[in-house]
Amino acid sequence: MSRAVTRWTYLGLTVLLVGLLVAGSGAATHLEERRCAAAGVVSVVPTAELDGSPDGYDRVDFEELTAEEQRVFRSVRSAGGQALTDRDAIREAVVSYENETYLVAVATASGSCTPWDRERVLVPLVAGLVVSAVGLVLVRGREHD
Repeated sequence: MSRAVTRWTYLGLTVLLVGLLVAGSGAATHLEERRCAAAGVVSVVPTAELDGSPDGYDRVDFEELTAEEQRVFRSVRSAGGQALTDRDAIREAVVSYENETYLVAVATASGSCTPWDRERVLVPLVAGLVVSAVGLVLVRGREHD
Protein backbone atom coordinates (compact mmCIF):
# COMPACT_ATOMS: atom_id res chain seq x y z
CA MET A 1 0.00 0.00 0.00
CA SER A 2 1.27 3.40 -0.88
CA ARG A 3 0.06 6.83 0.03
CA ALA A 4 -0.84 9.08 -2.82
CA VAL A 5 -1.47 12.77 -2.87
CA THR A 6 -5.24 13.18 -3.08
CA ARG A 7 -7.77 15.94 -2.73
CA TRP A 8 -7.84 15.05 0.99
CA THR A 9 -4.17 15.96 1.22
CA TYR A 10 -4.80 19.37 -0.33
CA LEU A 11 -7.86 19.91 1.84
CA GLY A 12 -5.82 18.92 4.88
CA LEU A 13 -3.04 21.37 4.00
CA THR A 14 -5.59 24.15 3.58
CA VAL A 15 -7.30 23.36 6.90
CA LEU A 16 -3.90 23.13 8.60
CA LEU A 17 -2.89 26.54 7.24
CA VAL A 18 -6.17 28.13 8.36
CA GLY A 19 -5.72 26.64 11.83
CA LEU A 20 -2.18 27.98 12.13
CA LEU A 21 -3.32 31.45 11.01
CA VAL A 22 -6.17 31.50 13.54
CA ALA A 23 -3.88 30.32 16.37
CA GLY A 24 -1.27 32.89 15.32
CA SER A 25 -3.80 35.71 15.55
CA GLY A 26 -4.57 34.76 19.17
CA ALA A 27 -0.88 34.62 20.01
CA ALA A 28 -0.23 37.98 18.32
CA THR A 29 -3.09 39.59 20.24
CA HIS A 30 -1.65 38.30 23.52
CA LEU A 31 1.85 39.57 22.74
CA GLU A 32 0.56 43.01 21.68
CA GLU A 33 -1.47 43.42 24.86
CA ARG A 34 1.50 42.46 27.05
CA ARG A 35 3.81 44.85 25.19
CA CYS A 36 1.38 47.73 25.50
CA ALA A 37 0.77 47.13 29.21
CA ALA A 38 4.51 47.15 29.95
CA ALA A 39 5.36 50.26 27.90
CA GLY A 40 5.91 53.72 29.29
CA VAL A 41 7.05 57.10 28.07
CA VAL A 42 10.11 58.21 30.03
CA SER A 43 10.82 61.94 30.22
CA VAL A 44 14.13 63.44 31.35
CA VAL A 45 13.64 67.19 31.72
CA PRO A 46 16.01 69.74 33.32
CA THR A 47 14.35 71.03 36.49
CA ALA A 48 15.12 74.61 35.37
CA GLU A 49 12.62 74.12 32.52
CA LEU A 50 9.77 72.91 34.77
CA ASP A 51 6.71 75.03 35.40
CA GLY A 52 6.03 73.44 38.80
CA SER A 53 8.14 72.23 41.66
CA PRO A 54 9.69 68.73 41.73
CA ASP A 55 9.36 68.56 45.54
CA GLY A 56 7.38 65.29 45.58
CA TYR A 57 10.21 63.27 44.01
CA ASP A 58 13.19 61.53 45.59
CA ARG A 59 16.55 63.16 44.91
CA VAL A 60 19.39 60.91 43.78
CA ASP A 61 22.82 61.31 42.25
CA PHE A 62 23.40 59.75 38.83
CA GLU A 63 25.91 57.34 40.39
CA GLU A 64 23.17 55.95 42.66
CA LEU A 65 21.19 54.71 39.64
CA THR A 66 21.69 51.11 38.52
CA ALA A 67 23.69 50.49 35.35
CA GLU A 68 20.43 49.90 33.42
CA GLU A 69 18.87 53.09 34.82
CA GLN A 70 22.00 55.05 33.86
CA ARG A 71 21.79 53.67 30.32
CA VAL A 72 18.09 54.60 30.04
CA PHE A 73 18.73 58.07 31.50
CA ARG A 74 21.51 58.82 29.01
CA SER A 75 19.61 57.45 26.02
CA VAL A 76 16.40 59.35 26.84
CA ARG A 77 18.34 62.54 27.51
CA SER A 78 20.23 62.26 24.21
CA ALA A 79 16.97 61.44 22.36
CA GLY A 80 15.56 64.87 23.18
CA GLY A 81 14.24 64.17 26.65
CA GLN A 82 11.48 61.68 25.87
CA ALA A 83 11.41 58.06 24.72
CA LEU A 84 9.21 54.96 24.79
CA THR A 85 10.67 52.19 26.92
CA ASP A 86 9.73 49.60 29.53
CA ARG A 87 7.90 51.47 32.29
CA ASP A 88 10.00 49.79 34.98
CA ALA A 89 13.31 50.63 33.27
CA ILE A 90 14.01 53.64 35.52
CA ARG A 91 12.57 55.07 38.72
CA GLU A 92 10.96 58.47 38.95
CA ALA A 93 13.25 60.92 40.74
CA VAL A 94 15.15 64.17 40.51
CA VAL A 95 18.59 63.12 39.29
CA SER A 96 21.77 65.16 39.70
CA TYR A 97 23.89 64.75 36.57
CA GLU A 98 26.85 66.83 35.37
CA ASN A 99 26.13 69.81 37.68
CA GLU A 100 22.47 69.93 36.63
CA THR A 101 19.29 68.35 37.98
CA TYR A 102 16.75 66.49 35.85
CA LEU A 103 13.25 65.28 36.59
CA VAL A 104 12.79 61.69 35.46
CA ALA A 105 9.08 60.89 35.03
CA VAL A 106 7.35 57.84 33.59
CA ALA A 107 3.90 58.01 31.98
CA THR A 108 2.31 54.62 31.37
CA ALA A 109 0.42 53.77 28.22
CA SER A 110 -1.95 51.37 30.00
CA GLY A 111 -4.90 53.75 29.64
CA SER A 112 -4.77 53.38 25.87
CA CYS A 113 -4.17 49.62 25.99
CA THR A 114 -6.98 47.15 25.56
CA PRO A 115 -7.27 45.04 28.72
CA TRP A 116 -6.47 41.35 28.33
CA ASP A 117 -9.58 39.57 27.13
CA ARG A 118 -9.92 35.82 27.37
CA GLU A 119 -12.07 35.52 24.25
CA ARG A 120 -9.66 37.51 22.06
CA VAL A 121 -6.69 35.35 23.05
CA LEU A 122 -7.77 31.86 24.13
CA VAL A 123 -10.59 31.28 21.64
CA PRO A 124 -8.38 31.82 18.56
CA LEU A 125 -5.56 29.79 20.09
CA VAL A 126 -7.72 26.80 20.98
CA ALA A 127 -9.82 26.94 17.81
CA GLY A 128 -6.68 27.26 15.69
CA LEU A 129 -5.06 24.26 17.37
CA VAL A 130 -8.20 22.14 16.91
CA VAL A 131 -8.51 23.10 13.23
CA SER A 132 -4.78 22.41 12.77
CA ALA A 133 -5.21 18.93 14.30
CA VAL A 134 -8.04 18.19 11.87
CA GLY A 135 -5.83 19.43 9.04
CA LEU A 136 -3.02 17.10 10.11
CA VAL A 137 -5.38 14.12 9.98
CA LEU A 138 -6.59 15.12 6.52
CA VAL A 139 -3.05 15.70 5.19
CA ARG A 140 -2.35 12.02 5.58
CA GLY A 141 -4.74 11.39 2.71
CA ARG A 142 -6.61 8.19 1.96
CA GLU A 143 -4.91 4.89 1.40
CA HIS A 144 -5.12 3.33 -2.07
CA ASP A 145 -4.82 -0.34 -2.88
